[in-house]
Amino acid sequence: MKKYYLYLLCILTLSSCQYKADNTNAYKVDNTNAYKIGAALYEGILRDNNEILKELFIHQMDSLSKQTIEELNNAKAYLKKNKNVQLFKIDTTDHSFAGGISIFLKKGKVFYEILGIYKPDSTKHVKLTHLTFKNINEQCERDKKEPYTPISRVVFKKLIWTTDFQGKTFKSGAIELQNYTGLDINYIKFRVKLKQIKSYRDTEFFYIQTVESQKTIYKGDIAIIEIPGMTEYYAGFKIDEDEFLFEPELIEVKPKPEPESYSYWCEFLKDFEKEVNEKNI
Repeated sequence: MKKYYLYLLCILTLSSCQYKADNTNAYKVDNTNAYKIGAALYEGILRDNNEILKELFIHQMDSLSKQTIEELNNAKAYLKKNKNVQLFKIDTTDHSFAGGISIFLKKGKVFYEILGIYKPDSTKHVKLTHLTFKNINEQCERDKKEPYTPISRVVFKKLIWTTDFQGKTFKSGAIELQNYTGLDINYIKFRVKLKQIKSYRDTEFFYIQTVESQKTIYKGDIAIIEIPGMTEYYAGFKIDEDEFLFEPELIEVKPKPEPESYSYWCEFLKDFEKEVNEKNI
C-alpha cells in the first residue's frame, strides 16, 4: 500500500513542477499531456486553487456551465472536509463521445469519480469543458433499483398495421422487434408513440399507448407483439407511412442480469474492489 501511495505522490510532485517552473505564469500546465492535466486537476481541487484550475478549463473557467461549477465546488468541499480520502488512480481512457480524464478517489470502501471532459482537437491541446463529481457506490445502487432498459440491445425494427377501406382507421397494429440482450426475455414493457406529419416542421402526437407482454423472446430472435389499442382506432386522416412517424420507447425488460453487465458504475465498483483485494490497498 505504501509503495502505491508513494508512486502516486511522486507523479503528482513531478507533474506540479511542470506548471510551477515558469515564474511569468506560475501555473503553466502542459496541456498536451492528459495524465499531467489529471494530476493538476486533482491538486487544484484539493488545494482549492483556481489559479491552477483556470489553466485547465476552457476560457479560463469563464464559460463553464452552472452544473460544472456546482460539481467542481462539491468536489472541493468534499476533499476539504474529508482529509483521509486517497487518490486511487487517474485514468485518461477516452470516452466514446469526447475525451475524458477520470480521477478516482477512495475512502474506506466507498469510491468517487471526478471526471473532466474535453473535446479533442487537431492541435492535441486539451482544455476541459465539463466536470462531474460522483459517488460510484451510490450510482451503482441507483442503477440496481432502476428498471432494466437495454435500449441498444432491444431493437424496434418496424411498425406493422392494417387499415379499413377508407384508410383513416387502424384495423390492427403490431411491433416487430429483435432481442440482442443475450438473454431470453420473459417480460417487456414499452411505449408506442405515433406522430402525424402535418408539415415539414409541424408534427403532432395522435396515438400513445403503453404495452406489456410476457411473451418469451429468445435471444437473437425477432418477435411480433400486438398493440391492442390500435384495433379499430380512428386516426382522422389518411393513414400512410409518409404521413406519420413511429417513436417506440423501451421502459423495462426482464429478467434483469447482474448489474455489472449493464451499469458501468457497478462495473467500476466490482473492478476496484477486486484491485483493492489483490493489491491489499
